[in-house]
Amino acid sequence: QLLLLAVPFLVLVPLWDKFPARIAIHWGLNGKPNGWADKEWGLLILPVTNVGLAFLCAFLKRFDARMKSYGPETQASLRRVMKSIGLASGFLMTTMALLIDAVALGWKIDVLRVTTLGMLFLFAVLGNYMPKLRPNRFVGIRTPWTLKSPEVWVRTHRLFGAIMLIGSLVLM
Repeated sequence: QLLLLAVPFLVLVPLWDKFPARIAIHWGLNGKPNGWADKEWGLLILPVTNVGLAFLCAFLKRFDARMKSYGPETQASLRRVMKSIGLASGFLMTTMALLIDAVALGWKIDVLRVTTLGMLFLFAVLGNYMPKLRPNRFVGIRTPWTLKSPEVWVRTHRLFGAIMLIGSLVLM
């Protein structure tokens, strides 16, 4: 995860002077840029946000008042899932930061395709880990009926995990 966090910054350092003053940071469904930002904001917002998300994922479980009441299996499940979500979202954010860098330097890249594949990868990871989640009030499909019944929780997460994983892989 540290490597994922460092790569965008390591790319920016030697290339900083080669970037234009304004860069594209948002693209429409037609693949054309429709949002622009100054170089400093546009190049740093995703890497800095990625660092913030990594800290949030690392410490998020501390905000769950019921964490100590969960059994060891549920706690281990939450740790594994949060680590995987953190890595997958960090990978996506790093990819998006590098994509913005490459386009700003003039590379011809199909932004829509790369972004779609990145999101599908994230959904595939989430779909893979959903069935492994144990009932908790922190991560997952937290509806009144899934929180009320461990059996409903497990069946719901198995179904939606399979839908997310298979759907993402088919779309990829």
